[in-house]
Amino acid sequence: MGSVPAAGRLWTRLWAPLALAGFAFGCRFLPLLRGAGLFGRDTYDPSVYYGAAVALANGRLPYRDFLLLHPPGLLLVLQPFAWLGGLAGDPVGMASARLGFMAMGAGSAVLIYFILYRQSVTAAWVGAGLYAVWFPAVYVERMTRLEPPATFLVLLGILVLLRGIERHPGRTAVITGALFGLSGVMKVWGAALVLVLVIWLWYHHGWKRALAAASGAAGAALAVMAPFIIASPLWWDMLVLDLLARSRSPVPMLARAGDIFGVGPVPVEYALVPVLVAVALTVVAAALAMRTAPGQLFVGLSAISIVVLVGTSNWYQHYPALSAAPLCLLYATAAGMVAGRLSDQARRWASVGLALVLAAAGVVLMAQRVGNRFPGPELAAILAERPGCITTDNPTALILSDTLRRNLSDGCPAVVDLTGYNIHFSRRDRLTDDRRDNPVFQRCAVDYLASGTSVVLIRLDEGDFSPQSMSTIESWPVVGKARSVEVREPPAAAAQHGGLNGGLDGTCSVG
Repeated sequence: MGSVPAAGRLWTRLWAPLALAGFAFGCRFLPLLRGAGLFGRDTYDPSVYYGAAVALANGRLPYRDFLLLHPPGLLLVLQPFAWLGGLAGDPVGMASARLGFMAMGAGSAVLIYFILYRQSVTAAWVGAGLYAVWFPAVYVERMTRLEPPATFLVLLGILVLLRGIERHPGRTAVITGALFGLSGVMKVWGAALVLVLVIWLWYHHGWKRALAAASGAAGAALAVMAPFIIASPLWWDMLVLDLLARSRSPVPMLARAGDIFGVGPVPVEYALVPVLVAVALTVVAAALAMRTAPGQLFVGLSAISIVVLVGTSNWYQHYPALSAAPLCLLYATAAGMVAGRLSDQARRWASVGLALVLAAAGVVLMAQRVGNRFPGPELAAILAERPGCITTDNPTALILSDTLRRNLSDGCPAVVDLTGYNIHFSRRDRLTDDRRDNPVFQRCAVDYLASGTSVVLIRLDEGDFSPQSMSTIESWPVVGKARSVEVREPPAAAAQHGGLNGGLDGTCSVG
């Protein structure tokens, strides 16, 4: 990279990354503010993770006391917010967690900036700006999902690696490996990124550095996992066997590719040409990036991420976040190399054009409205008058009505992912993974819901329950209503049944 004039260093090293961070945060925050607000209901998984974090903070262990189909790392990241929820109420804890994860996304954009800064200021701007508006990243980083901390740790590891491998190779390799390993205990797919890191270090710095990184990754992952492994052998079933047994998603490969390369909003019937263009640009960018050692790392991380995404059995909108940061690093590296060959005037025009495109993308993102408003205070008022355990198909109901901790204090089952039992049962008992036709899940779900004195359903409907289960639930009288959210009361005999008993024995054993 050419030398930067002294007058411009403060801008490029401080104000530029701060401006990019603010831009990235706005792309994540404003759609939620314009939509459901911080106390609204978003997708299912974020409430599962926050609910699990609160359960852990109250002494319940995943894999032993409740089902969790993911590594425990995110639960540890969420502990400060769970602690805050214990002081100010879980609606505040959950809202603070959302803001924290948006800030984490903005921090990831800044990390990309500094990873690329020594290559060229142009590459730094392109990478951070592209990540700020890259939809898969924006989508996951406005919620408490697995991907934001996993991405942040990988980017922090890359920054440590590129800044320190020449001066302190051994120590840097261990620290980088540890950060990549911690990413893997957020989401198991991170193990694939560790493999790329080890191969890159072996090729460029020898087997000793590669072994040091592998040891750091294994040590960090084991340090997090060990207490949970010791507490329950069921962690293997939930983290590995259940994950591998998931059925193939019907989402076509073209739609997956559109999501991966950032053209997901284009309807699939019109996506072929944009996807082909995106693939061609990616191949060209990879060919350019392969000319530098950091670029080879970015190509490797992008390639393994895409392989994992293409090969995974099912598909959800948040999955492409795995490849978001590697692809932005790859594209920015190539852009910086191309910009270095342009005249000053051409580079200025290209920079203005790209800035306008990114700004336009940001405006489109900020104009969106996301989430659904939720009558948390109204529901809380109804449930405050009802003693006993509250059961639900979505922990959002307990979190936003601030009744989750009451349940845990009263010894009620910690069921943070009711539909996750269907995944486990379908693998364990070799049954269909269609919730409606899985008799074990139907019996488990109805028994659990009936084990409370009050039931709140906000997610499952006749598409998830069998006709018999739906008839049983609809026979329970409605004893309160907060806007569209109904509170039902199971029969007293059913309430004494005991239901899931924590979800880990009896009819609904996950053993």
